[in-house]
Amino acid sequence: MSKKGNSGHRGRRKKRVGIPRGLLYYYFDVMWESFFEALGAEVVLSSETNKKIKDSGVLETLDDECYSTKLYHGHVLDLENQNLDYLFVPRFASRNKQEVGCPKFVALADVLQHTKENLPPIIGPYYSTSREKHGFWRLVRIIFNIGFKFTKNPLRITYAALKSLRDHRKSKKEKIQSEEVIKKWERSEILLNDPPTNDNGDEILKVALVGHSYVINDSFASLDVRKKLQKLGIDIITSEQMPRNLIKRQLLRLSMREYGLEFPEPEKLSKKELEKQFVGRNDYLYFEFEHEIVGTAMHFLESNSIDGILMLVNFICGPVSVTTEYAKQFAKKLKAKTPMAILTLDAHTGEAGFQTRLEAFSDILRMKKGDGTIPESVKEKSEFIIL
Repeated sequence: MSKKGNSGHRGRRKKRVGIPRGLLYYYFDVMWESFFEALGAEVVLSSETNKKIKDSGVLETLDDECYSTKLYHGHVLDLENQNLDYLFVPRFASRNKQEVGCPKFVALADVLQHTKENLPPIIGPYYSTSREKHGFWRLVRIIFNIGFKFTKNPLRITYAALKSLRDHRKSKKEKIQSEEVIKKWERSEILLNDPPTNDNGDEILKVALVGHSYVINDSFASLDVRKKLQKLGIDIITSEQMPRNLIKRQLLRLSMREYGLEFPEPEKLSKKELEKQFVGRNDYLYFEFEHEIVGTAMHFLESNSIDGILMLVNFICGPVSVTTEYAKQFAKKLKAKTPMAILTLDAHTGEAGFQTRLEAFSDILRMKKGDGTIPESVKEKSEFIIL
């Protein structure tokens, strides 16, 4: 689906900028679209992920690329014949000194430029706070370098930047819930997503759907997991909806002795007391986009306030391999009682098999919800983490 504009003011054709609907788009979609539209450009999005995009992306990439990167290449090809003036593929590395994104995000623009023919000029600004010490003035330079491709008016560029930032913050504020709202959801006082259906009369289950935004929000890539869970009578909360203070609390635990479990709110410790609890500076999870994944899993493993955790991961994703291990070790240390399933998706994942695994997981959750226990025979044979 594309965002179409009119022919432009006074008959002048708007410059068309293409944005692949994948990876970082799911984090910064509102910001990017708002920025280019305020500059007077026509934003053209690639189609929603489909079989054609998947197949073309798989054929265009090496086997060791993660599934989402393969899909991204397919989205780029989907924009190939859209009469674009520019293709927007930012080389985003990090926005905090201690953190990095996936290195493939940084390389994408260069890889596309040297492997794809007939692509329009790529707008691929590089930004890295951790490696290059980039900050405010680097961001200003990027904004104006891009802006002058569409307008010669610096005031319009400034307005576009401020508007896009305001729209982005508003979007995140609407999506991220407060701790009070989360507690209401846990008590079944409110719904945060589409209401689950309950055709069989079974009790509604509460599950945290955990994963990268470009996985859980892409219905094709996730095999429509949201609707599948909805039909199984499962009420979900996603990792991207979690309060940031809860995420930060759990990330802090990763650097503390015994995960700081003796402190309900470790962030309130004095700096001196906190330093006594640190096991080392290398225990910080520096992959930025893994924070809400591991933080959400750890929070619900500790609180034991919902029925289960479903973690969706892409095959051969390096950062996720670290994330899942953190979650597993925390669950073991905590002797967690909340079942957690880690399901891997790739280009060959079959929908029938995926549905079967979801049904098996929901059956286990209902078994536990019914009498509070799960038979040892089920624990031994189940692929899910039940501790």
